[in-house]
Amino acid sequence: MKCKVIICLFCLSLLCGCSDENQADPVTTQEQVAQSSEESKSETETQTTEVSSVEETTTEQSTEIEYQSVDVEQLIQELENNALKASQNYRGKNVAVYGRLSNIDSDGAYFNVSGDSLSLYSVQCYVKKNKTILDTLSNLSIDTYVTVYGKITDVGEIMGYSLDVTKLCEGNDYDYNIQIDESHLNYKAIAQDWEDGEGPGADEYEELYILPYSDTIELTDGDVNILNAKELTYARNEIYARHGYVFKSAELNEYFNSKSWYTPDPSFDGTLSKIENKNVAFLKKWQDDNGLQYQLDK
Repeated sequence: MKCKVIICLFCLSLLCGCSDENQADPVTTQEQVAQSSEESKSETETQTTEVSSVEETTTEQSTEIEYQSVDVEQLIQELENNALKASQNYRGKNVAVYGRLSNIDSDGAYFNVSGDSLSLYSVQCYVKKNKTILDTLSNLSIDTYVTVYGKITDVGEIMGYSLDVTKLCEGNDYDYNIQIDESHLNYKAIAQDWEDGEGPGADEYEELYILPYSDTIELTDGDVNILNAKELTYARNEIYARHGYVFKSAELNEYFNSKSWYTPDPSFDGTLSKIENKNVAFLKKWQDDNGLQYQLDK
């Protein structure tokens, strides 16, 4: 009997021992879970960091601003024709405006860029204490031609255009990257045609254009010194007419509609090449300097 009891106790102890070996250590399990959690968190942070890096790179790449080039004369003409349409076309747009410096605020808070034609409107350009822009502005004088980069924030039939400036340059700084249409004839090509006995005669071509090469060659005094006030005004607008600009002047519309090369294009936004912009400014300055202004539709 005693022997049986001992055997039973021995078997019971073996069963208990097996049970202890199979039982998980609660401390060890908690440490493993914690370690696993930390590893998972670390992996998540690494992935998040990698994603953030990609987003930051994307943001940096998307900061480059594209500017729409426009002559201030075109801005003003569109505003005079239809203020609502001008607002829809330009409000909130990043533009590179070429025009004449017409006013500089004494505190440097703003300046105005105007066209050559007489108008109540201008582009009021706000500097916002940008030292680089202020330094450039302080070295300029009224009637200097400039290119202003920035965003048009407001368009109104009373105050004209408001623009927040990001960059200011003297002269025509914008690279228009416009390829000259090879079908446009310049005076060198015409001269060669005359020598070869081909192409239109001199009288015919002069009837077509006042300044046939003003879209490809920079004008000089010798090109315009025989033109009168009316011809100079027509020649200046001829540069826009080549692109199909629709004039509000009845006189100009009648004149250009009589030309076989003129095709009205209401979608033309006034963008000119660098040479064309220089020639427009040159012609206007020549008229002003020599008292050769001409009043249209009189």
